[in-house]
Amino acid sequence: MITFAFDESGKFEEGKVVNGKLSFIAGVLYDDKDDKSDKKNELERIQFYLKEVCKDAGTDYPRSLHFNADKSIGRSESVEKIFSKSFSEFLNKGTYKGKSVTDSDRVGEYHIFACIGTEEGKKKSASDNVLNSYGEYKLSSFYTYMATDLINHVIFHNPVLSCIKAVCFDLPTRSYRESLTEDERKKYGSRYGIKSRDGKDNVFVTDVAVYRTIIERELYYSDKHIDVSEIKCHPISYDNDKPDEILNNGFLYLSDLLCTVSCKDASGRGFRIGDISKIPAHIDTVCGKQSMTFFYDTTDTYYSKALEAIKIKDYKMALDHIYTGISTKSECSEYYKKKWFPVLIDIIKENVDADSFSDAVRKVKRYSLTNNIQQDRLIYLVKTLDEISEGLKFENDDEKVVLYDFYQVASTAYNHQAKTKIANNYIKKAEEYIRYVSLEQRLDLFNKSAVAKCDELDYSTAVLTARKVQKAWDSISEIRELEFNEKDLGIGARKAYSQLGQVYAFAEDSRAEYLFYRSIDNCNDPNAMITMSYLLHYYAEQEMKTKYDKLAKMYFGGIESLKGQLEYVVKEGTKSQNPLISMKFALYVYVRGIYTFHMQEVKDDPKLKDSLLDIESTLKKIDPDALKEINGHPWEMIYKYLALISLEVRNNGKAQEYMKHSEKILGKEETPDALLRSIISYGKLEYIEKLDNKASKKIKDATENCWKEICSISSKLEKEYQDPKKRTRDNLKLLMTYMYH
Repeated sequence: MITFAFDESGKFEEGKVVNGKLSFIAGVLYDDKDDKSDKKNELERIQFYLKEVCKDAGTDYPRSLHFNADKSIGRSESVEKIFSKSFSEFLNKGTYKGKSVTDSDRVGEYHIFACIGTEEGKKKSASDNVLNSYGEYKLSSFYTYMATDLINHVIFHNPVLSCIKAVCFDLPTRSYRESLTEDERKKYGSRYGIKSRDGKDNVFVTDVAVYRTIIERELYYSDKHIDVSEIKCHPISYDNDKPDEILNNGFLYLSDLLCTVSCKDASGRGFRIGDISKIPAHIDTVCGKQSMTFFYDTTDTYYSKALEAIKIKDYKMALDHIYTGISTKSECSEYYKKKWFPVLIDIIKENVDADSFSDAVRKVKRYSLTNNIQQDRLIYLVKTLDEISEGLKFENDDEKVVLYDFYQVASTAYNHQAKTKIANNYIKKAEEYIRYVSLEQRLDLFNKSAVAKCDELDYSTAVLTARKVQKAWDSISEIRELEFNEKDLGIGARKAYSQLGQVYAFAEDSRAEYLFYRSIDNCNDPNAMITMSYLLHYYAEQEMKTKYDKLAKMYFGGIESLKGQLEYVVKEGTKSQNPLISMKFALYVYVRGIYTFHMQEVKDDPKLKDSLLDIESTLKKIDPDALKEINGHPWEMIYKYLALISLEVRNNGKAQEYMKHSEKILGKEETPDALLRSIISYGKLEYIEKLDNKASKKIKDATENCWKEICSISSKLEKEYQDPKKRTRDNLKLLMTYMYH
């Protein structure tokens, strides 16, 4: 039998944080291991222990265990200090000062839990209906929400305790007095059971009926069979005249004291909102064991959603919620990242099978094909799925096709981040399973191989590979037209033309333009828009302004004005459903086009100039969600072009700031790829040349550094350019061409 008890500390009626102080619920879970006499013995053990604490503090038991509202009687600091130092011993050994407190040995064991209110709460993840109807802390709703979370997390959805089969809830009532206006009394009176007396309003927050409703709802939705043997809900009595109540309040007394000492650091100073990250470790220290500490925070919402997804074996959804929780800039996301999310990943590893893994891969593949993917999210998904798949056996052909799909998606994810080496490793893994897939799927992988060769700056090999793919698709298209009267190219053939056009563009071959238009094929879907962006980069590289402007109008939603195009990039690129463009890749096209063709317009338009000189504020003003897109490749090039634009309008300070942002993209990478380092180094060289083309020493150093990075991309490049005479500025331009600058 489990006994579950908690108490609180803080001002729940006035909000989550009052004068910087925290609101806090904590308690004990005692597992008597189904020993019929152990719980009774433990209550006697608690009473003896707390009497000894009060005796050593020179105070009365049990009155000195709690502060009264008027503080005429109540706990002294000495009780808190003695309890804080001795609780770990009592909790883990059942002793006080090294001696057993009763004759009987403890059979059961304790677990400690807590929920800490944060300044933000769950407003970001709560529905507007809830917030508008009740608010998070109106009339102590905040307390009820936190208590509900603890019952949910600790009893019904506990990822670390599987022993919970029968529970006795031992919970305190909560009420308080407040002076309400007549309008508030009418609005909240029936809802909260408010009764007026002596000019004050008694607000009843929790009683047995409230907890019974919470618990019955959890029982209804829980996938566990838990026997609720008893729900006790009563005021905690500290009256010497009620010996039976005093004995039976033991677990609540421990919870009361635990709340108080957990809210204060070792020096006795109360924790404040800025100390929130220190509290879980402090609780563990006080208790001498790992606690189950949660936060009432948006991150916790994603933890709960991930756990629910795990239960239905939707592991892609679970990982999505975990990633969102980790990425949430809340006060406790780092704690959940280290404490609770790894627990969920372990649960997935223990329960994943070939079918559920296949389902996750299919969903991740579908996500990878959307135009508004968050690259960091995709990397997290494939990286974690790779870890999860270790030890899984894929025996039949269909399951091996799933592995092929997974490795192909993973290669795409890392290619998007310019992480060539990792992408190539996944391509090699996919090749091991290529015999299990269709011809069309094989050609798709060969396309990715062409991309990989471009990323190694091996353009000649990339052209050969892309040509083979394009010829194969020509044959397939011919058969489809002859046998099935299918005259449209189809997505596979269009991708092949687009890829061949791209490698020709890298190789400075004019056939690129025709192939790009062949791929677009009068379509207006996301794939056509991607190819259109490739063609716009080609026009920028070749300085074809008339062609660029004509196509840019089509690409940027039919908008001709530069300000309108920027607004379109943000609004279309941040759409949650079916956007035509990726915001950051479209922004890369936009700023490059501005710098190459439209600097005079920028100089003539102060508002446009200001918007480019403060790009983060501009994006936020158009759509705050756009700031989520400031991550990874190609932001190193976006910032570089913004720096060059800043130099053109004589704002060297802003230019320097943008270049620092460009270089910081490297710092955000765990293992920055040689190609990404090369792109950033080349951008720095372009910036130095623009800043002062007579700074020969700086230019020479930047050129040498760029060659150093390029030669680290592959042994082939290192061998080809080992002669210092070949490491010229002109040869650099041939390599770092098209979409690598």
